[in-house]
Amino acid sequence: MKQIKKIISTIMSIILLISATPVLFASAQPYDDNLEHYQSGMWEYTLEDGEACITGLYPKEELTGTVAVPETLDGYPVTEIDWIYYWGDDITLYIPASIEFLNTSYGLLGGTISDVEINKDNPVYIAVDGVIYTKNMEALISYLPNGPETYTVPNGVSGIGASAFINNYSIEHIILPESLECIGESAFEECPNLETIEVNDSLAEILKYAFNGCYALKSFYVPASLTSIDEFVFNNCYSLQNIDVENENTVYSSEDGVLYNKDKTTLIRFPEGKSLTGWCFPSSVTAIGHSGFYGCEMKSIVIPENIETIGKLAFSSCYLLESVTFAENSSLDTVCEFAFSDCGSLKILELPEGLTTIGFCAFEWAGIEKIYIPQSVNSIDSFAAQNGNLSDVYYAGTRSQWSNIITKDTDTFYYGDDESQLENAHIHYNAEPDQLYSASFFQSIIDFFMSLFELIFSIFI
Repeated sequence: MKQIKKIISTIMSIILLISATPVLFASAQPYDDNLEHYQSGMWEYTLEDGEACITGLYPKEELTGTVAVPETLDGYPVTEIDWIYYWGDDITLYIPASIEFLNTSYGLLGGTISDVEINKDNPVYIAVDGVIYTKNMEALISYLPNGPETYTVPNGVSGIGASAFINNYSIEHIILPESLECIGESAFEECPNLETIEVNDSLAEILKYAFNGCYALKSFYVPASLTSIDEFVFNNCYSLQNIDVENENTVYSSEDGVLYNKDKTTLIRFPEGKSLTGWCFPSSVTAIGHSGFYGCEMKSIVIPENIETIGKLAFSSCYLLESVTFAENSSLDTVCEFAFSDCGSLKILELPEGLTTIGFCAFEWAGIEKIYIPQSVNSIDSFAAQNGNLSDVYYAGTRSQWSNIITKDTDTFYYGDDESQLENAHIHYNAEPDQLYSASFFQSIIDFFMSLFELIFSIFI
């Protein structure tokens, strides 16, 4: 593994030094928890192929001034840094020439590291005002944990690397240069105070989770050049109210601050901070994209007849959602994975006739107690309703038909050998939609009298 990472690092360095094409980390090398950890003085490290990787800084007394990463530990060359966190007086971190790879998977630096210096002979990285870049200044790799509140990325930088600003509490305003083409995976994830982003007119790509957890971000501008916005980019952006697209963009469009594809057949993202009061689906929309309404605060929604697909995580984490109504002539065909996961207030769900597919964990952690499934469904994942409150399934078909439509996603081991909560529920066969509500009505009467009995009992005891 170490040799592979070295080869990748070397090749990347060569490409970065001789090519004008930007190279970004779509996903950084994951941290390996299986390696044994060693301690040498205040440094924690792992060993692989005879080389050391820094995984922690644990001094016995307060540090001040410049703290140098050692070139060797216990005789082993130090070639990689996974993570360095320090909390105390501000320190400057010095990175030697021997470091070949900086792993930004979970954020490279944390705490009170106020400046970074890198040996001028390091072949891969350079530090400018404490911010780490690739040697040729084409990619920003890591921002200071206590950097300035406002930062202007230098012109010439074509990419912001994976997790470059992750978990940064200091950054509030970011100004992107005309040269920037790509914002990497999780680049600004969990930057809770980031309020504004000045976007250039050459930005072409934003990778997944780029702004996930940017709670203070209120608006985002999509220039004509931006033709690739990955999944989950704007999840957990609680204050986001508008995503506005330049009219000349050939891939995306917006209407009233909502992001769509160009011809408005797919709703890509409804901003979490935007009110749904008075809002209606455009008649052209046939699909709700992945995370389309993720985290939105609505109590009810009506899915119009032209919607054919509800994407992955489309209504996930809509904690206040109590009612989902489908149009009488619904065209809905597919409910994808995790579509209604974590909808804790949703107690009853009547799925429409014509639906054929219900995906893995579609109702995971949801509050759904009773669900109506039409006979048209020919595939429902056995783990569709894990970790929820499901007690009754009203199925329009027969017992034998039910046994034939239950499937299991063999590509995931998410639940391993766990029992299926869906199959353990009480299945009502040959059911009609009305039974769903009449059963709920009678149950509410029973619950009322039980509560009344408990109240009377408590008075006299």
